[in-house]
Amino acid sequence: MSEGVAVSSGHPALLVTEGLKVAGAHDRPLNLVLRAGDRVGLLGAGAETLDVLRALARLRRPTTGRLLWRDVDVAGRPRWLLGARRDDVVLIWANPYALFPSESSPEKVLEAEAERGGSADFPAALSNTQIGELSALQRVRLALTFAANGPASVVLVDDVFSALSPVLWPSIWDQLDGIADAGKGLLVASRHASALTRADRLLSLLDDGGPGQSLRRP
Repeated sequence: MSEGVAVSSGHPALLVTEGLKVAGAHDRPLNLVLRAGDRVGLLGAGAETLDVLRALARLRRPTTGRLLWRDVDVAGRPRWLLGARRDDVVLIWANPYALFPSESSPEKVLEAEAERGGSADFPAALSNTQIGELSALQRVRLALTFAANGPASVVLVDDVFSALSPVLWPSIWDQLDGIADAGKGLLVASRHASALTRADRLLSLLDDGGPGQSLRRP
């Protein structure tokens, strides 16, 4: 894993890793500083990046190193023992049946989407609709709407791009940009480098990925 560099140095750190290693992900430690408004890309194989994101969300325990949420080291504490602090970080999954956050209410997410002005693309009564019946794009947009309107200050996004046509990627990034512009820290994983070109900084988990590469936003 390559080292990350803070993008928005004027803001306090929301999530920091120091020498973090995750079993099955990579031998090299991850050093990352994520601040409000940061858009950081994480390039790697699907299972590898998901292992890292799960560790950052404290859904699994890192092998070694420190993981700080707002200056509190949570590396050795299971998510269920974090109390209200666990709402600081949310993980959006790429798995189409796990993508929709289980702790959210479909009705509340639909209401938030309506307030955002995008309700026309969704069923009139989502509570009567199985999530699996929604299109991949609808599921992604709903999950990101949940993240945007929820209490989390850090949003971790698994490889949602693989389920969508590249033609749709810019529209997803428009929504991701909105999350970051609202003051949340954003870490977006993908196996496709071309899906991460709108990130401020790119971290690579690939053996030939080299050091973290700075990307200029358009």
